[in-house]
Amino acid sequence: MISSYIDNPYSIIHTGNITTIYTYVKNLPRSHEFEAVEGKNGYTQRFYQQSLDARTCARYAFSEYNITRSEILSDIYGKPVWPEGIIGSLSHCEGCVGAAIAHTYYYRSIGIDIEENYFYQ
Repeated sequence: MISSYIDNPYSIIHTGNITTIYTYVKNLPRSHEFEAVEGKNGYTQRFYQQSLDARTCARYAFSEYNITRSEILSDIYGKPVWPEGIIGSLSHCEGCVGAAIAHTYYYRSIGIDIEENYFYQ
């Protein structure tokens, strides 16, 4: 099932027991553009913002599972710490961000990868 809402910039894909939420970065509101300068933990501000946007996708996916947790913490390496009983994956590139989550009852791990398609550009 794929659904998209006019007033909602996120797209939802339900595949088996995995929920994937993604959006195109141009659809998200921005207060200002980030420059490619070094920011938090040596990452560029743009990369850091994309990571935050991917975590927003994950929080939106939580609502599909009736999980009310509002933030996704990071471990000492910057990897997301998922709520008890949930596994997930975050991915982002210059134009798109996304997250996939599932219950640990069904899967041990999941992964997604978002890349730009240079072939058609």
